Amino acid sequence: MLSFSVVKPRNIAAAGGLAVLAACATPPPPPPPAPEPVAIPSRPQPPGGAAANMVIPMVGPDGVRETVNAHISEAQRIWNFRSAYNVAALNCLQPQHAAILDGYKSFLSTYERDLSRINKTVESEWRKNEGSGYKRARDTYTTQVYNYWALPPVLPQFCDAVLQIGQQEAMMPAGSLDLFADQGLTKLQGVFDEFYRAFERYRVDVADWDTRYGPTYGYTQVQYTNATYAQPIIQNTP
Repeated sequence: MLSFSVVKPRNIAAAGGLAVLAACATPPPPPPPAPEPVAIPSRPQPPGGAAANMVIPMVGPDGVRETVNAHISEAQRIWNFRSAYNVAALNCLQPQHAAILDGYKSFLSTYERDLSRINKTVESEWRKNEGSGYKRARDTYTTQVYNYWALPPVLPQFCDAVLQIGQQEAMMPAGSLDLFADQGLTKLQGVFDEFYRAFERYRVDVADWDTRYGPTYGYTQVQYTNATYAQPIIQNTP
């Protein structure tokens, strides 16, 4: 025997209304896009791999940086150049700098008499300025000069500059030690001055990085917001 079920019209209408409402409903908005990754620059590093707390010479009121080569006599300038050449011969050991040692030997041989004269002049200047204790004072200063030229962060550029200077020696006229040494010292001091300027820029840059990102990302080096300088070496010029 067959059986039938009767669906009431109002139920059909209700079901149809629900379907229409579902079709017309506004879909939920898509999730917001992921934020763009923020590129955080690396914390600045000292030039040449120098220590972050390195002490560098300050620039004096006259605009001259107070290094071992500042405010010295002409004879002392020549002797400081000789010291620089000596340091290069001992420390510039890369294959591309091999000619420096032979150049230094040639320099000593070519200007042997002139260098002896300059050494006596420098000795006299120290005796005049320092009195009976001049030998110790000169030895102390000479050690500072050698250490100055051997500064590791500057050594590659220093060696390159000495190599160039040595190549120019052959083109100098005879008896031109004063001119050769003065030009050489100026060039070498320029190498160091550029390093000092780079180090000062580093201190500004690292202070700015610490202000922007340090509180969030931390510090990996000692913080420096002001330059620290060595006490200037004072030598009276006769």
